[in-house]
Amino acid sequence: MTALTAEVRAGLAATIQLARIKGRTRSAQSRLRVRIAFILACCLLLGAGGLGTFLTWAAAHSDASSPLYKVLLGEDGLSLTGALASVLAGVVFAPITGAAAQAQFADFDLAGVRPSRLYRYFDGVWNSVLSPVGMSPLLMLVAAASLSTAKGPGRISALLLAVGLWVGALLVTALLAWVFEYTRRRWSAAIRWYIAGAASIAAALVVVLDPSHARTVFGLTPWVQGVMRAGAAGDLLPLLGAFVLLVVLSAMVFVAGVLLCRLTLVLPTATERVKQRTGSVRVPIHPSWALFTMLVTTLARTREVRRPIIMMIVVAMPLLFAWIRYSGSNPESMLGSVTMVVPLAMSLGWGVNVFGVLGGAVTLLLAQPRAWKLLLRHVVGIQLAASILLGLALMVVAVLTSSMPWSALPPYAAGLVAASVIATSNSVRFSVEKPHRTRLTGRGDPLVPPIVGMGYVLRIMATGATTGLFVGIAVGLAPWIGLVAAVLVGLAAWRGWHRVSKRWSDPSHRARLAAVVGAV
Repeated sequence: MTALTAEVRAGLAATIQLARIKGRTRSAQSRLRVRIAFILACCLLLGAGGLGTFLTWAAAHSDASSPLYKVLLGEDGLSLTGALASVLAGVVFAPITGAAAQAQFADFDLAGVRPSRLYRYFDGVWNSVLSPVGMSPLLMLVAAASLSTAKGPGRISALLLAVGLWVGALLVTALLAWVFEYTRRRWSAAIRWYIAGAASIAAALVVVLDPSHARTVFGLTPWVQGVMRAGAAGDLLPLLGAFVLLVVLSAMVFVAGVLLCRLTLVLPTATERVKQRTGSVRVPIHPSWALFTMLVTTLARTREVRRPIIMMIVVAMPLLFAWIRYSGSNPESMLGSVTMVVPLAMSLGWGVNVFGVLGGAVTLLLAQPRAWKLLLRHVVGIQLAASILLGLALMVVAVLTSSMPWSALPPYAAGLVAASVIATSNSVRFSVEKPHRTRLTGRGDPLVPPIVGMGYVLRIMATGATTGLFVGIAVGLAPWIGLVAAVLVGLAAWRGWHRVSKRWSDPSHRARLAAVVGAV
């Protein structure tokens, strides 16, 4: 036990040292953006903590019978259930994508440093804190705690309990990440598929056997809500018991994660079986169609592009549909979820670093006088078409599996187009102006660093996803707003295209882009 404690301290010290080194290597502009992002995150956290007070005041000065107030401030705790379900989904899906075990520096960059072995565990936790995997659950839990204790004076205790739940969720995420890494190093892919199938069947049986079919997150919602409201009312005994239970469980999960991490790192690194399909592809004679075929083939065969999109659209969205349907929520929230999630998933999995994925091929394409002009158009067109077509397909599925009339589809389809246009414009601009060197491992790891990815998520959510949802709701209320929205979105898209194409036409910028993404 003494040796494990010493190794844990050394690993934590190594992570802190590496974080300081990473901070020194950033440029002045990058450090300024990090500070701005930190201040913005603190402001959002304060706003989430005061959300219950604001909505209580708004309900007192407006129509308190509005369905919005009933959902958010209701006694059934739908807001807390949604937050806990979202956190549980993130705890499960983040380790699958490999983001929860990602280190700050690649192994090749630390060949001469040789930090303590357990730095990998703390690096994964640190990256989760700095990425949307960690910040989004914190904001949702704090907002849900504020809404659940809107009528109580002791809200600070409920907010502290929400932070404790967030810490526990991070530790469970790290444990699952190293469980997946251990299985990857220990067993073959066929055995892992069998284990994944058995786990999926077990999870389905648990949902079926649960009396409420997971509508209360397996009984967690009423317990957490009762503890929070008891603490807000001044009864500290249940709150103290909940904190003791959280500390004990978190300590057990932490020790299990550290031991599993150490056991995993002892095993040899798994041979990356990047099973790229190298079958022949019929390339058209026409240069434009040939470039289109090359882009689609490369990006469809790259796991770092394909896996996040599949996890969000093919796996996460049907689960969200099922939960909305069986929880009795408004079925139109399915269409709103598609409007926000699909453009975001396509942007983060495809657009933000498409040239980094192409790698050395960019150097060849940019050297061709007729190819580089078509490259940007194809990148934009492929992402925009994929976002709209996949989103429309999911919307049709949502209407077919619910009681919604078909008349509810056109407004949200308009919102999907608006969100796809804005998200595509922003993501391609990020890829052109701030490309990153992508290390393709074949495991579906994120294309960009965690802090950069968090900034991309916030920008795309604040612009494309939010605008698309607003357009969908507004067009449903007043159809003439669709014309105004189309004009505004068209002007914004034209301005973004003009800015990106002007930067793209600069030969010196294309040379810098090729040097960054084409480096070996």
